Amino acid sequence: MKKIFFALALVSALLLCAACGQAPERPQGELAFALTVTYEDGSAKDFTFASEKATLGEALLDAGFVEVADNGVYVTVDGVTADFDKDGAYWALYIGGEYAMTGPGETILQPDTAYEFRYEKWS
Repeated sequence: MKKIFFALALVSALLLCAACGQAPERPQGELAFALTVTYEDGSAKDFTFASEKATLGEALLDAGFVEVADNGVYVTVDGVTADFDKDGAYWALYIGGEYAMTGPGETILQPDTAYEFRYEKWS
Protein backbone atom coordinates (compact mmCIF):
# COMPACT_ATOMS: atom_id res chain seq x y z
CA MET A 1 0.00 0.00 0.00
CA LYS A 2 2.87 2.38 0.82
CA LYS A 3 4.45 1.66 -2.59
CA ILE A 4 1.23 2.56 -4.42
CA PHE A 5 0.84 5.78 -2.43
CA PHE A 6 4.48 6.68 -3.09
CA ALA A 7 4.09 5.96 -6.83
CA LEU A 8 0.97 8.12 -7.05
CA ALA A 9 2.68 10.94 -5.16
CA LEU A 10 5.70 10.72 -7.47
CA VAL A 11 3.58 10.82 -10.63
CA SER A 12 1.59 13.78 -9.28
CA ALA A 13 4.80 15.66 -8.45
CA LEU A 14 6.23 15.01 -11.92
CA LEU A 15 3.05 16.22 -13.62
CA LEU A 16 3.03 19.34 -11.44
CA CYS A 17 6.68 20.08 -12.25
CA ALA A 18 6.03 19.64 -15.97
CA ALA A 19 3.17 22.14 -15.82
CA CYS A 20 5.34 24.67 -13.93
CA GLY A 21 7.75 25.05 -16.82
CA GLN A 22 5.08 25.81 -19.40
CA ALA A 23 3.86 29.25 -20.35
CA PRO A 24 0.16 29.90 -19.89
CA GLU A 25 -1.89 29.27 -22.99
CA ARG A 26 -3.40 32.18 -24.84
CA PRO A 27 -7.21 32.09 -25.03
CA GLN A 28 -8.45 31.47 -28.58
CA GLY A 29 -9.93 34.23 -30.73
CA GLU A 30 -9.65 37.97 -30.49
CA LEU A 31 -8.66 39.31 -27.08
CA ALA A 32 -9.17 42.90 -25.98
CA PHE A 33 -6.49 44.25 -23.68
CA ALA A 34 -5.51 47.58 -22.16
CA LEU A 35 -2.08 49.15 -22.17
CA THR A 36 -0.98 52.21 -20.23
CA VAL A 37 2.00 54.21 -21.43
CA THR A 38 3.78 56.41 -18.90
CA TYR A 39 6.00 58.97 -20.60
CA GLU A 40 9.24 60.65 -19.52
CA ASP A 41 7.39 63.62 -17.97
CA GLY A 42 5.27 61.27 -15.82
CA SER A 43 2.07 61.74 -17.80
CA ALA A 44 0.19 58.58 -18.74
CA LYS A 45 -2.18 57.59 -21.49
CA ASP A 46 -4.42 54.51 -21.71
CA PHE A 47 -4.88 52.52 -24.92
CA THR A 48 -7.14 49.61 -25.81
CA PHE A 49 -6.25 46.97 -28.38
CA ALA A 50 -7.88 43.83 -29.73
CA SER A 51 -5.80 41.10 -31.29
CA GLU A 52 -5.70 37.42 -32.15
CA LYS A 53 -1.91 37.41 -31.71
CA ALA A 54 -0.48 35.25 -28.93
CA THR A 55 1.93 37.73 -27.35
CA LEU A 56 1.83 41.35 -26.31
CA GLY A 57 4.77 42.10 -28.58
CA GLU A 58 3.16 40.53 -31.64
CA ALA A 59 -0.10 42.41 -31.03
CA LEU A 60 1.62 45.78 -30.60
CA LEU A 61 3.91 45.27 -33.60
CA ASP A 62 0.90 44.25 -35.70
CA ALA A 63 -0.88 47.45 -34.63
CA GLY A 64 2.18 49.57 -35.54
CA PHE A 65 2.29 50.86 -31.97
CA VAL A 66 5.91 49.88 -31.21
CA GLU A 67 9.24 49.64 -33.00
CA VAL A 68 11.91 47.13 -32.13
CA ALA A 69 15.66 47.51 -32.63
CA ASP A 70 17.73 44.82 -34.30
CA ASN A 71 18.71 43.49 -30.86
CA GLY A 72 15.04 42.93 -29.93
CA VAL A 73 14.75 45.91 -27.58
CA TYR A 74 11.50 47.89 -27.79
CA VAL A 75 12.83 51.37 -28.55
CA THR A 76 9.72 53.26 -29.67
CA VAL A 77 6.31 53.16 -28.01
CA ASP A 78 3.44 55.38 -29.22
CA GLY A 79 5.89 57.31 -31.40
CA VAL A 80 8.25 58.12 -28.50
CA THR A 81 11.78 56.74 -28.75
CA ALA A 82 13.87 55.86 -25.71
CA ASP A 83 17.59 56.03 -26.59
CA PHE A 84 19.59 54.04 -24.06
CA ASP A 85 22.91 54.92 -25.72
CA LYS A 86 22.16 58.64 -25.46
CA ASP A 87 20.89 58.99 -21.89
CA GLY A 88 20.14 55.52 -20.44
CA ALA A 89 16.43 55.70 -21.35
CA TYR A 90 14.42 52.55 -22.05
CA TRP A 91 10.85 51.29 -22.09
CA ALA A 92 10.21 49.08 -19.05
CA LEU A 93 7.34 46.62 -19.18
CA TYR A 94 5.10 46.15 -16.15
CA ILE A 95 2.45 43.47 -15.83
CA GLY A 96 -0.15 43.84 -13.10
CA GLY A 97 1.89 46.70 -11.62
CA GLU A 98 5.03 44.56 -11.27
CA TYR A 99 8.24 44.83 -13.29
CA ALA A 100 7.92 42.11 -15.95
CA MET A 101 10.22 39.11 -15.91
CA THR A 102 9.55 38.60 -19.64
CA GLY A 103 9.82 40.87 -22.61
CA PRO A 104 6.78 41.82 -24.68
CA GLY A 105 7.65 39.13 -27.23
CA GLU A 106 7.46 36.44 -24.54
CA THR A 107 4.47 37.85 -22.69
CA ILE A 108 1.41 35.75 -23.47
CA LEU A 109 -1.70 37.95 -23.64
CA GLN A 110 -4.16 37.14 -20.87
CA PRO A 111 -7.61 38.59 -20.17
CA ASP A 112 -8.04 41.02 -17.28
CA THR A 113 -4.32 41.75 -17.08
CA ALA A 114 -2.90 45.27 -16.77
CA TYR A 115 0.03 45.97 -19.12
CA GLU A 116 2.14 49.11 -18.95
CA PHE A 117 5.19 50.56 -20.68
CA ARG A 118 7.07 53.10 -18.53
CA TYR A 119 9.75 55.39 -19.86
CA GLU A 120 12.63 54.91 -17.43
CA LYS A 121 16.29 55.80 -17.22
CA TRP A 122 19.11 53.61 -16.01
CA SER A 123 20.85 55.31 -13.12
